[in-house]
Amino acid sequence: EKRLPIFQTIDQADKQGILEDENGTIWVKKYEELFRLDKNHEAVTGRWRLISEIRSMIQVQEGKIWLATIDQGLYSIDPSNSESGPKRFNKDSLKNITYLDSYSSKELLVGTTSGLYKADLTKKKYRLIESTRGLSIKSIYKSSQDQVWLTAKGKGVLLMDKDEFLTTFPIDRNRYLASPHCMINDGLGYFWVPTNRGLFQIAIQDLLHYSKLLKSATQNKLSAPLNNSLPIELFYKYHTMEEGFTTNEFNGGCQPCGLKMKNGTISLPSLNGFVWFHPVKINHYMPKGDIILDKIELNGKFAPVSGDTVRFTTDPKNINLYFSTANADNDYNLRLSYALVAHGDAVKSTDWFRLENGDFTVRLSSLRSGGHTLQVRKLNGFGINNYSVKKLYIVVAQKWYETAWAIFLFIFLFVLFFLLSIFYYNRYRLSGIAEENRRLEELIEKRTETLNQALQTVEESKMDMRKQIHLLSRLVTSISHDIQSPLRYIGFASKTIPDMIAKNQLEKTVSLGATISDLSDRMSGMLRDTLDFIKVEVYGKRLHFEYLNLAELIDTKLEIFKVGIELNGSSFINNVPLSLTAYSDYHFLSIIIHNLLDNAAKYTYNGHIRIYTQATNDEGVELIISNTGTGLSNEMIKNMNMPILNENLEDLVEEGRLAGLGLLIVKEMAELADITIKVTQTDVTSFHLFFKGVSKSA
Repeated sequence: EKRLPIFQTIDQADKQGILEDENGTIWVKKYEELFRLDKNHEAVTGRWRLISEIRSMIQVQEGKIWLATIDQGLYSIDPSNSESGPKRFNKDSLKNITYLDSYSSKELLVGTTSGLYKADLTKKKYRLIESTRGLSIKSIYKSSQDQVWLTAKGKGVLLMDKDEFLTTFPIDRNRYLASPHCMINDGLGYFWVPTNRGLFQIAIQDLLHYSKLLKSATQNKLSAPLNNSLPIELFYKYHTMEEGFTTNEFNGGCQPCGLKMKNGTISLPSLNGFVWFHPVKINHYMPKGDIILDKIELNGKFAPVSGDTVRFTTDPKNINLYFSTANADNDYNLRLSYALVAHGDAVKSTDWFRLENGDFTVRLSSLRSGGHTLQVRKLNGFGINNYSVKKLYIVVAQKWYETAWAIFLFIFLFVLFFLLSIFYYNRYRLSGIAEENRRLEELIEKRTETLNQALQTVEESKMDMRKQIHLLSRLVTSISHDIQSPLRYIGFASKTIPDMIAKNQLEKTVSLGATISDLSDRMSGMLRDTLDFIKVEVYGKRLHFEYLNLAELIDTKLEIFKVGIELNGSSFINNVPLSLTAYSDYHFLSIIIHNLLDNAAKYTYNGHIRIYTQATNDEGVELIISNTGTGLSNEMIKNMNMPILNENLEDLVEEGRLAGLGLLIVKEMAELADITIKVTQTDVTSFHLFFKGVSKSA
C-alpha cells in the first residue's frame, strides 16, 4: 500500500474517478476540475476547469482520454500534448452520463440514466441502443465485441450481444440485485456484483447459457419468452458480513467501481473503506445435501412417516408436509421448490412453486382420490439444472362411487336407461305417425273449405275493385274542381301584372307575385298528396309505422305555409315539445298535417294558428291544430266526427256531405293510419288527433 501526499494538495473530496494512462500518468477529477500529475506522482502538471461536473474518464486505444460530464456531453484530451486542454466532442450535449467504456477504436459506449448510447468518434454522433431505452446504466463491462455486460438500476445484471439483443437476468427473491454497482470478473469464471445489501457471486457460463436460451425462444416466437420466464433457475451465491466481510453495503457511481489486482485480489469500495478479498480463499460452501421428509400433519394431527409412499384416507384436508435439508452456507442461498402432479404425469415448468423464507413446508388444503407425485427440488449451486430432488408418492383412498362395483352399477343403469329410452322413443314415434295421419285428413278437409272461401273472396274482390274505380273517378273529378279555381285566379292575376308595373305599383306586384307563388306551392303539395293517396288506394294499404318527432314534422310543414299565413295577416305558433314522438306512418301523417295546416292557413284572416299537445286519460297524447277565422258547418263537423266506412265513403262524396278534397284525404288517411280525429268548434276551430303508441324521448 502506497500513499500519495499530492492528493492532500488536490483536496480529493470527490473520490469518484481516477485514471492511470498508458504512460503511467495519473489523471484525477474533482467535480468540474481535471488534474494531471507527473510520472513521479509528486506534482500537478496540468489543471483544467470544465463547465459541468466530470462523471467518468477512460483512455481508448488511440491514446486520447475521454471525459464524460453531466450536462455538456463528452470531452477529449490528448495526453501526449502537454499544452492541449479538453476539447468538446460535439454541440449535442448528452446529459446524465453515468459510465464510459471503449467498444472499438472508433466507438465509445456511453451509459446514461435513460439508456446506453454508442458514440461514433469519427462522425461525432450519438446513437441510442433501442433495447436499452429507459434503463439507468450503473456500469459497463465489455468482455468482447459479442459481450457487453451492464448493470442497471432496478434491473440488475444485463447482457447485450453483437446484435444488440438485450438479456435481462432474473433478480434474487429479495431484490438485492436490483441495486447493483458494477461487475468484476475474477478470471476464474465468475462475476462479483456488489450491491447495497451484500456481495453476489455469479457463474458467467450460467448467464451465457440463459441468454442463449432466451434469444432462441424470442426468435422462434415461443410462448411469451419475456424476462424471467424461462423454465430454468439461476444460482446467485450471496456473501455477507457473516463470512468475514467488514460491511454489506458497498458503494457505486465511481469509475473504476472495483479492481482485480495482479495477485487475484479484488478491491471494492464501501461505506467502510475498501473491501479486499481473494476469491479462492473465501467461503465455497454450496447448498448440497439430501432433502428429508421430517413429518406429516393431517387435520392438525401428525401421521407416521415411512419410506417414500404416503397413504391417506378418503378426502384428506389441511395437509402439511415438513421437509428439511442440511446447509453450512448462508440460508439465503437455499432455493427449494415443489410440484404436485397426478401419478404418471410429466412435470411442467409452470407446476413448480417456490418455498420461501426458510419455511420448507408444503401445504395442501385438500387432495382428490387417486395417486399423486410430489417432487421437492433444491438448487445445489452453480450450473444449469443442478438440482437435488426428493420424490414422494401420495395415495388417497377412493370414494364409494369411484370403486369398481359402483362404476359397474352406473354402467348397468345407463345401459338399462338407454334401452328403455329406445323402446319409449319408438312407441312415441308410432303414436306420432298415427297423429300425423289424422292431421293430414283434417288438413285435406280444411283445404277444401279454403278453396270454397277463395272463390267467395274472388267475387268480393270484384265488388271492391268496382268501388275503388268509382272512388278514384270521384277523386279525379274533385281534383279538377279544386284546381280550376286557383288556376283561374292565377291566370287572372298574371294578366294584371303588366298594368301594375306600368303604373309603378311595385308593392302590389310583389304581393301579387308572392300570392301566386303561394298558390302554386299549395297546388303542387295538394297534387303530390293526392297522387300519394291514389297510390295507396291502388297498390294497397302498406304502411310503415315508426316513432316520429312531431315538432320537427310540424315545423317543416309550417315553412310551406308561412308566406300565405303572413299575407293573410295571421300568426302561428308551434307549442309541441321537441322531445315528443308519435308512432305512425311518416307519409300518411305528413299528408294529414299538411292538409290541416293548409285549411287553417287558407281560412284564417288577421287571426291566429296554434299547434299544441295535451295528455289524455289513457296516458296517450293528443295533438291539436286550432285556428280562428271561418269555421266548419255543422254537417261537416258531424261527418268528420263519425267513422267513415268503405261502403258509405263514395256516397258522402257523391252527395257533397264531405266537401273539399283536403278533408276527404285527412279523414280517409286517419282511418288507415289508426289515428282518431275529432273536431270541436267555438270561436276557434280545433282538429284533435289522438295517437296510439306515443312516447316521450330525451
